[in-house]
Amino acid sequence: MEDLAEAIILDRSLSLAHDNTAHILAEKAAKQLQQLISREKMRKMYRKIGRTFQKNPGGGLSCIDVPDASAVSLNSGNPSDPKTLKGPWGSVTNPHEIAKVVCRINTTQYHQAHATPFGSGPLAELIGHKGDTVTSADLLRGRLPNPFPPELLPETIRILQSLASPTPTTDISPAMTEEEFVQTYWVPHENTSSPPQVDILVIIRQPVETPTLFPFILR
Repeated sequence: MEDLAEAIILDRSLSLAHDNTAHILAEKAAKQLQQLISREKMRKMYRKIGRTFQKNPGGGLSCIDVPDASAVSLNSGNPSDPKTLKGPWGSVTNPHEIAKVVCRINTTQYHQAHATPFGSGPLAELIGHKGDTVTSADLLRGRLPNPFPPELLPETIRILQSLASPTPTTDISPAMTEEEFVQTYWVPHENTSSPPQVDILVIIRQPVETPTLFPFILR
C-alpha cells in the first residue's frame, strides 16, 4: 500500500520524483497512505453493514443428507442410527421437508436424558425441571428425601447424598510470608513463558532475588 500511495502522489505531481524533493514526496506519501487506510476501513464497515441488512445473509440450509429408508436392507443397518448405517443416503432439498427432518433429529438429540432418573419419573417430579421445588431446597439444606423414591439405583442415591453434603470450606489468609512468595514465584522459567509473562516474571523475581525489596512487595 505504501507503493500505491507514492504512485498516487507522483501521478499528481511528477516533479516530486527528483532527488531534491524526496523529503516532500515522503511526507505527502505518508499522508496519502493514512487516507488509503481510512478509506479501506470505511469500505469494510459499509460492506459489513450491507451484509447485516440483507434479508438472508447466510442462505441457511439448502440440502441435508438423510438415510434412505426405502433402500435399506438387512445388511445396511438401522436407518434410525446414522452412526452405524452402511446403507444408502438420500438428499432432502425441499425447505419444509428439511425443517421437519431437523426438528425430528433435534427432538431425539435433545431428549437423550429423558429416560434418566433426573429426566423423568418420581425423582424428576420431586426435583422439578427448574430445580425450584421444596425437595430441591431441602437437598441444598442437607436434607435427603424421606423416603427415597422407589427403584432408585445406588448411583442415583450417591448423587443425592453428594448434593446434600455440605461443601467443605477452608480458611485462606490473604497474607503471604517471604518463604511462600519465593516458593510461588521461583518456579516459572522465562524460557518457557510467553513474552507478557516474561515481563511479569522479571518484575516479580526482582524482590525474590533481592530480599531487601520484600517489605515493599509484601506490605
